Amino acid sequence: VSLSLVYDENLNDAWAAYDTITRALEELPSSEELWGRLDQLADKASLWDKVFPRYVELFSRDGLSDETRTRLARKLAWIGEQKTGDLEAAEKHHRWIFDRDRTDRPAFDALELLYTNRDKYPELKILYREKADSIADPGEKVELLQKIGFINEDMLENRKDAIEVYREILDI
Repeated sequence: VSLSLVYDENLNDAWAAYDTITRALEELPSSEELWGRLDQLADKASLWDKVFPRYVELFSRDGLSDETRTRLARKLAWIGEQKTGDLEAAEKHHRWIFDRDRTDRPAFDALELLYTNRDKYPELKILYREKADSIADPGEKVELLQKIGFINEDMLENRKDAIEVYREILDI
């Protein structure tokens, strides 16, 4: 990290700093200190389009712990949403997290927002169903099923499926 600081701050060479950090990440892929330095460099030198694929490579790497892979998925989703505008990548990584942990509220909330804002109603309906099927609380389940019914009835104009969901609610 200190060598990358020399390149970046003293020599004003962002590319050498980037190269130094990415080489260090090969040896220490779960180092949040290196991730933070790479993020600072990406902000300073507008390198998010270069940094994102490096994080994707790290995420795909064998041997990472589930915790590290989840932190990388969150980082990739954040970069997609906030830095590169790649909402498909953001969706993919939030989905990866949610598929492994249905109780992960940040991933659920992010997917709900991404699907709603892009009118991806079939995907939103699936998300609500997966969440409803994974929870025991009847009140939460009913709330999610009502949302599914609304999507079926008003957004997808599928009255038959809406009626089925409303019947399911009555059985709770």
